[in-house]
Amino acid sequence: MKKKLCAILISLPFSVFANQITLGVTGNGSVKYGDETCTDTCTISTENNNVMLSPSANSDGNFSHWSGQQCDFGQGIKTSNDQLSIGRAGGGAKTLAKVDLDNDGVSDLLGISLFRGQIIKYLNQGNGTFSSRGLISSLNYPSAMATHDMDQDGFSDLFVAEYGAKQVRVYRNDGTGQLAESAIIKIPNVIPYAISATDLNQDGSTELIISSFSADRSGDLFQLVNSIQNQEVAIYEKSPDGYVKSQSIANTAAVTLDSYLDSEHGLVIASAEIDTGNISVYRSSDRFSRMIVDQSNAPYGVGFADVDDDGDMDIVTAHYGPYSLRIIYNVNGSYSSAIEIGQGEDGLTAVSVGDFNNDGYQDIATGQFNTNNFYYYAVESYIDCGVVKGSTIELTANFSANSTTPNVEETSKSSGGTFYRWLIVLLGFVFVRRSVNIKTARFK
Repeated sequence: MKKKLCAILISLPFSVFANQITLGVTGNGSVKYGDETCTDTCTISTENNNVMLSPSANSDGNFSHWSGQQCDFGQGIKTSNDQLSIGRAGGGAKTLAKVDLDNDGVSDLLGISLFRGQIIKYLNQGNGTFSSRGLISSLNYPSAMATHDMDQDGFSDLFVAEYGAKQVRVYRNDGTGQLAESAIIKIPNVIPYAISATDLNQDGSTELIISSFSADRSGDLFQLVNSIQNQEVAIYEKSPDGYVKSQSIANTAAVTLDSYLDSEHGLVIASAEIDTGNISVYRSSDRFSRMIVDQSNAPYGVGFADVDDDGDMDIVTAHYGPYSLRIIYNVNGSYSSAIEIGQGEDGLTAVSVGDFNNDGYQDIATGQFNTNNFYYYAVESYIDCGVVKGSTIELTANFSANSTTPNVEETSKSSGGTFYRWLIVLLGFVFVRRSVNIKTARFK
């Protein structure tokens, strides 16, 4: 009899276990999926659809995190409160750019030390720590950076706006950690402060989006802002005679720009406009009309990134005053209100997003100008947890609980869900004995 039982169990089809979520809930909350709610333990089919799990805390609880296997994507993120060091930048920690300098598959960072006229490289050690050394020096007020693979060799090259010299320097990345200057771009009557680079026409030629203005930079940031003149954000295309303006976007002074190409909206530009106090978005599908998505006394850093891996490009913003680091979520082309994730101790300047600690989540980096410090917040979990069609996954939604006494059943789940796997097997065995077709519950 025991041999027959073992034979039947071994011969059970893999579909008993596959294409399903084994979900546990601990503490004061529940998880919604579609029209259903899980309050304890549930199995949810992924055979026919993606599934989004949305935690909902009770009035006396708070959602803490997901544990177990990692979700495939999410909606919203939870970050650590700890500031994890990237490195120092004496002379003012101004701007960060993400680039894999040594071609090891891990995101490195470049940072501007403003008043020392330096670009510093921060090489990622693969575990969320960085080693730093000077890379480029003797620059005249380097105000911004952009990365783009201009020669289509698979390595992101570097563009540096050298505001004091009224030019853009171009550095080619050879994929071994070295950047060699390859060009200097000067455009008549243009003083580039912020830049972004893209191949707008997909023809192998690099277009530049440039924020240009004149200002008095002999004092502090607010003296510069109060003296801004001739401000403009515009697109410049390469021609036989150099770069020429192809389209004006706005008459504002952006201190940071970012852009990407979208299949629905075409070119999308984010602009930190310090003269108006706005973070604005411009899309070619909207004829580049201004969409204000965030505001403060001194918006400084802005960057696009899919922070929760849901396929939509979100926006991260840094503010010099009040000190604030924020996320604006993109939900199917509409932007949420800004959500603050950190304040810091000084004026925040930089924005960069990447998986810096190699754990599968997109972390968020910034800089504090006067403390000469770059750091990042590690993302620890998504909020809503997405599981793609056909996935098999075990995970637990953790909420604050009334008691710290361990629950034996939940301990079983967190150690691999063995109890539930055997329960499914035994149910399958009963169904086999009764000659009934095995069907798993499906959520649609």
